[in-house]
Amino acid sequence: MFGFGDDLEPLQATVDLVEDILMDFITSTASAAVDVAIAQGSYAKAGAGGGAGGGGGAGGGGRNAGDREAALLGPRPDLKVEHIKFVVRKDARKYARIQELLQMESVIKSARQVRSGDVAWAASAAEQGEEDLAREYKEQGQ
Repeated sequence: MFGFGDDLEPLQATVDLVEDILMDFITSTASAAVDVAIAQGSYAKAGAGGGAGGGGGAGGGGRNAGDREAALLGPRPDLKVEHIKFVVRKDARKYARIQELLQMESVIKSARQVRSGDVAWAASAAEQGEEDLAREYKEQGQ
């Protein structure tokens, strides 16, 4: 918890409070993302198939708690990054941070492949809009 001039050893009450807030946020976001996955009929391959309740039913247009419980007891929802992005889509800061982290993940993965000498990756990177990394790789003489 050290940042922005905080104490190296924060009060335990502060640590507990931040942990509670973070756990609440992660739990509520993940739960909402599971609801989105269920509503979209996104299930893991092992349990592929419609799921409980179909597409929402007449009149309501959405799923109720019973549908969610039945889906969770049946086939496992296939939670994807897109579901989390959908949940936070209206919060510009969170959405931008997700995009930034995903982009950094891609850059780090690409850099690891360059470092390991994956020549096939250099060709595909150029095709996928990562020309700068591919050019850097070629300039290194490999």
